[in-house]
Amino acid sequence: MSYDADHAMQQMHLEAVKEQTIRLLQTDADWKRFRSNLTSAQKQIDDEKQSYKDEYAQRVSKAYQELQRKAGAKTYDYPTPFGTDRFNKDRNQQQAHKMARHEHAQRLYRIREAEIAGYESLGEDIRTRGRLKDHAHDDFARAVDRRDGQDRRVSGPER
Repeated sequence: MSYDADHAMQQMHLEAVKEQTIRLLQTDADWKRFRSNLTSAQKQIDDEKQSYKDEYAQRVSKAYQELQRKAGAKTYDYPTPFGTDRFNKDRNQQQAHKMARHEHAQRLYRIREAEIAGYESLGEDIRTRGRLKDHAHDDFARAVDRRDGQDRRVSGPER
């Protein structure tokens, strides 16, 4: 349940950032960078999904071996309650499947976070470029101020 809510929130955030970035795009280089980020993220997601399908059994096996290793390790924290079997095969197998699915979900989450960061970086670069352009325009307007005499010198604090 929590994963679905997190995924939905991340997807909404991704769509909002993408829409905001699209509104800022001005040049062909901006569009090219946007499309590059989009295709790169989609390729990474497709690769991860395909890898998950192909390597699911190996991932589960690796997680199961890790659980077995941890179950056999000595623990000095708390004694195991009487009657608890740390080598319960069915429970460890279920936990291994859960760990493999969770690891896959985390990888997809990180890919989407990197995509969002790419869009935010592009938007910030475009905003910075716009501020520099406006700054030069303002400086030029101040330099060519055509007011006469005393009116022109009033801009600073009075002495």
